[in-house]
Amino acid sequence: QDAFTGRAVTFEVLISTASSTPTEPRVFMLSAAPRLGQEGAIIGVICIGQDITSLRELEVKKSQFAATVTHELRSPLHGIIGFSDNIFFNPRLA
Repeated sequence: QDAFTGRAVTFEVLISTASSTPTEPRVFMLSAAPRLGQEGAIIGVICIGQDITSLRELEVKKSQFAATVTHELRSPLHGIIGFSDNIFFNPRLA
């Protein structure tokens, strides 16, 4: 609707296609821009779409990987911090 007022817009939509399953719709990035006539009046809208499903899937995998790495790095640190606290507060253990 913004393209009909003279502004170019970009947005993402989820679309179920014949090749996609209902639980895994495709993600499209759509760009719409007004088409101006010779007098400068808006006579239509030009739309371009791009399938960005693989990019969204990659972002999810990247986020999951970062969460896993963060968890794996924190787990041993808790033991190291606890042990160093014991040594620091009880010098006889050193």
